[in-house]
Amino acid sequence: MKATVTQDLKSIYAISRNVYQEQPLLKRYVWRKIKIDIVFFLTLMVGIIGFAVVSQTGVSELVRNIGFGAIVVAFVYTSTLFGSLNYARMLLTADAALRGEQLTSPDVERVMLKRRSLLAKWVALDLAVHAAVSALQNLDEKIPFLGSILSLIGSLTWQTVSFFSLAIIVLHGEEPLPSVKQSASAVKETWKTGRLRYGAAGLFQAALGYLAMIIIFIVGLAVLWGGIALAVSFFADAFVLSAVAQRLLGIGVAVLAIPLIAYAVYLSAVIQAHYAVWQVALYRFAVHHDYVGVFPQELLQKAVEPVQKRRWFSRSKPA
Repeated sequence: MKATVTQDLKSIYAISRNVYQEQPLLKRYVWRKIKIDIVFFLTLMVGIIGFAVVSQTGVSELVRNIGFGAIVVAFVYTSTLFGSLNYARMLLTADAALRGEQLTSPDVERVMLKRRSLLAKWVALDLAVHAAVSALQNLDEKIPFLGSILSLIGSLTWQTVSFFSLAIIVLHGEEPLPSVKQSASAVKETWKTGRLRYGAAGLFQAALGYLAMIIIFIVGLAVLWGGIALAVSFFADAFVLSAVAQRLLGIGVAVLAIPLIAYAVYLSAVIQAHYAVWQVALYRFAVHHDYVGVFPQELLQKAVEPVQKRRWFSRSKPA
């Protein structure tokens, strides 16, 4: 019986999870990503409060907007760079694991010392392209939906042609622009003979399953609290929450929400580590035709399986 896409993604997840469990460094980088997310979240909160305070002063609107724009650009670039540096560490660790080696933290940092400037350039290029593509949405003001459609097409095109770029930069030390050219060439060749069936998707469907459970839980809580609020409103004359009760209710919601958000952040970091394992294996197999042996070769072949062209209204030949 032929395996379905869902079964294949479960196999990818299970195998990458085994590699993750055997690599202490991957676990360390997962926790580093969580720390990075927390630091930048707190920084964002402080920035919002600071901007609100500055808005109350006599600073002109032009100066305020320029300053706000510069801070946003710096924040987005810095947070993206730190995230990319950490993911690069995951790629290096995953690559060594697939080759039967186990790197130490000093080994990874020695390579990262050579890659930092390249990754800084890559993040700048990537964000610049995304900004240019997002700017196309302004066309919606003239022709409805035109800008959004062009922006979506541009974003998908860039993600496709640069699919292998980060791996090329991290594993081979290429400059960003040559890495995009190599990635585009590899993707073009792959699309000629096959398709990246599980490439860009990777563990995305598996992640969606977990996220769906989280969303359902959040919606369930919202419905529950909404029902409570509705019931309380019916009996508002007979039962009115005191200020203390309102605070306790808010604390209760926070107590439920904080662990849920923390788990979602942790889960996203773990899935990123799993995906690093699969992305390196797919990169080596699809681009360099290098089979490392961790994933079944049949699974990797299916990821770039040949596309059978079919003509419309064609009749199948009798057996």
